[in-house]
Amino acid sequence: MNAAIRPLALFYGALTLCHLLILYFELGTLHLIVKPMFMPILMFMLYRGAQDRKSSFFMLMQFGLLLSWFGDIALMLDRDNPLYFIAGLSFFLLAHLGYTAAFVGSIRRSSAPFSYAKSIGLASVFILFTGVFFSLMQGGLGEMYVPVLAYTLVITAMGIAASVRHGHAPASDYGLIVWGAVLFILSDCVIAWNKFVVDFPYDQVLNMSLYLSGQFLLAYGTVIHLGSRQTR
Repeated sequence: MNAAIRPLALFYGALTLCHLLILYFELGTLHLIVKPMFMPILMFMLYRGAQDRKSSFFMLMQFGLLLSWFGDIALMLDRDNPLYFIAGLSFFLLAHLGYTAAFVGSIRRSSAPFSYAKSIGLASVFILFTGVFFSLMQGGLGEMYVPVLAYTLVITAMGIAASVRHGHAPASDYGLIVWGAVLFILSDCVIAWNKFVVDFPYDQVLNMSLYLSGQFLLAYGTVIHLGSRQTR
């Protein structure tokens, strides 16, 4: 990891550990102070570390992080007003669309031939997982059926777009971004299962572990993809 972003990455990691401990030990409202700090740190890390700041990939990934920040804040207020959950869902849906557009754009700019057979194989993994998950969850959705279905389709598209970059992106950033997308999707699944199927202990700890790790990998993968700055 280059010197331009190492302090920010270490701070992000330490703050993540503190946040998870706060959630695990249920230390009052401290998490409301810490949670809004994560996405701005990643946005600054991406700005600080990426060499090509004028590319559409950079802009779209920053857009995704910004909308994720809005989503974080909305979901923190979910208990006060159910409409905040809808707002949070909408912000994260837009964030996923931003990520998807970035990944598709990088494929379109690639000179490598597009393999439909390989892409179908990669896409089928995400389609199968999210399809089975939605079918298991749909009985408890009620009036949220259509919004959650739309969200499921969008996160599936994001995962597919990240995975089919194989052969169109350097291996150094491909794995980071794919795993970031996978962890982000899994964090969404934890929220949905807890809200619509069964409320299980320490769901927030699991959700935030997946979410914060996934977002970090997406941001760090973007820094690598855009050429890291080696400033000291």
